[in-house]
Amino acid sequence: MALRFSVEELRPDDPLVAAVAVLRFDEWGAEEGSTSVLEWEGITRSECRSDESADSDDEGLPFTLAAKDADGAVVGAVGLVRHDTEGLGDRSPWVVGTVVRPDARSLGVGTALMAELHERTRRFDTLWVSTQRAAGFYARCGYEPVAGHPTILRRRPAR
Repeated sequence: MALRFSVEELRPDDPLVAAVAVLRFDEWGAEEGSTSVLEWEGITRSECRSDESADSDDEGLPFTLAAKDADGAVVGAVGLVRHDTEGLGDRSPWVVGTVVRPDARSLGVGTALMAELHERTRRFDTLWVSTQRAAGFYARCGYEPVAGHPTILRRRPAR
């Protein structure tokens, strides 16, 4: 089955932020111990680039990409932030919140989101991600394990 979708960057006031928050809450809400979708919506908004931050000298961070199907429904998302994992503040930027709606998995949505993220981040020497469950997916996207950190992976783009 083919899924037609497009990828776009979200702004904090985009109505699609709420849909991304629902996807993320459904995926991780229970294990993260968060209490509500509204909490995830706040997190997602904070991971979007505002008009003010787009004009700043903050290397274009943070930003969040969303994949929308032909009807405009969110089928996936990924973000990039300056810092994510406590104790590893010397490493930046971090891929965060990569999620694909369950019925859209294995249809290329996650791969397309990562390809767009990688295209937009060529200026960075290394991208970092922390994952408990998706190491195989990230490995297929060019990430490698970091010695001594079983849940941390990195990607160094070809130069």
